[in-house]
Amino acid sequence: MEKLCERIYTLRKKAGMSQEELAHRTGVSRQTVSKWESGAMVPESSNLRALCVLFEVSADFLLFGEEKFAAKDEQRTQEIQAKEQELELLLQQEHTRREEDREDLRYRLALYLCGSIFMCALTLISLLLTAFATSELISMIRDPEKWTSQSYPLFLSPPVLLGISLFFSIMLATFTILIVVALHRTRKKLKM
Repeated sequence: MEKLCERIYTLRKKAGMSQEELAHRTGVSRQTVSKWESGAMVPESSNLRALCVLFEVSADFLLFGEEKFAAKDEQRTQEIQAKEQELELLLQQEHTRREEDREDLRYRLALYLCGSIFMCALTLISLLLTAFATSELISMIRDPEKWTSQSYPLFLSPPVLLGISLFFSIMLATFTILIVVALHRTRKKLKM
């Protein structure tokens, strides 16, 4: 007796479709179609309905390999056609929603990319400020007279400037890493 996975494979081949085409028409990935055909995964109910409409078979035939109702029953046929039309509308709405989600992901990807570039630039500026404050502090340690002869405003003295710039360097680097992780996750979602 033929299994569900074998019926999906047979119907796909009979329709002259590749796994990629079937995946696109049902709104899933090619790997998912491959799993259906190997029996590693069973289609969800929404995907079963889409397969029935696409292959023009009943759910009974797809699931069990046989028709459970008389094909001559006109009322039943009309109900099936109405449900198929409803399913087609639902599939179109789902496809539209997925496209909107993909557009949203592209927008987020662009924002994360701009944010990571901006944060990298700020981190670099902060690191340069840290390097400057460190060199000033080292020169003051080597030449203590410079410490007493120069007067710095409190917030610009090399030790305070070094502490502030180190704090901001660490904070900005952390934010940059978080944004890059969000960028990477968004790219992965977009590829699905």
